[in-house]
Amino acid sequence: MPKLTVTVEHSLGAEEAVRRIKEKQESVVATSEVQVTNLEIDWNGNDMDYQFQVFGAKISGTMAVTDTDVTTNMSVPLLAMAMKGRITSQVEDRLKELLS
Repeated sequence: MPKLTVTVEHSLGAEEAVRRIKEKQESVVATSEVQVTNLEIDWNGNDMDYQFQVFGAKISGTMAVTDTDVTTNMSVPLLAMAMKGRITSQVEDRLKELLS
């Protein structure tokens, strides 16, 4: 599966960034433009593993939170690469929303 990487900078510090992400993650998924199903999230310190389905396609990835940025790496179906720009933009917008 192809991989996409999105990084968003912040000035919150890692602890506050993780707290905000955890606090808002469910509401961001619930208000997504597409229906997300089978969401699984597993935190280990400042790192998160996740997987979910969109339109029946499985997406999985990791998120690493540092004092200065949040980086997510996700594996997406090959067909989704045709919409790489749109996917990357939406993920970036969602990360900014989580960190606000």
